[in-house]
Amino acid sequence: MALPANAMTLELMEYHAPAGQVLDHDLATTDRRRVGHVALKVSGIDAAFAHVRAQPDTRMISQAPDYRPERISPTTPADFRFFDAATEADAEQKQATADIISGIRYFYFVDRYGIQWECEEGHHDIGDPTE
Repeated sequence: MALPANAMTLELMEYHAPAGQVLDHDLATTDRRRVGHVALKVSGIDAAFAHVRAQPDTRMISQAPDYRPERISPTTPADFRFFDAATEADAEQKQATADIISGIRYFYFVDRYGIQWECEEGHHDIGDPTE
């Protein structure tokens, strides 16, 4: 599904918890549900949400009538750490990252193939910095 006037950014996820099902065979690229999560950077998240919600073969991750794009809770540099010691010690970089995280809005939906999609707005450290 195309989201008008939005470039695509691919976010690769690795889930560590809770433990999922262990598969003892390789999946083919054509197996359904091979991809579990795809994230898109969008502009105009409220319009993107309305567009996705209106699609016939998608379902929002929450069926609650008041489900809408959410904002990540305010984040401070103490709330996370960088694995790189030099970056972790850079107070200015940590504050800039906390500011970015605090401005992110997002929503999730599942397409007709069972793939979970995430639309994110406000992640200015990915892609075009002018967006």
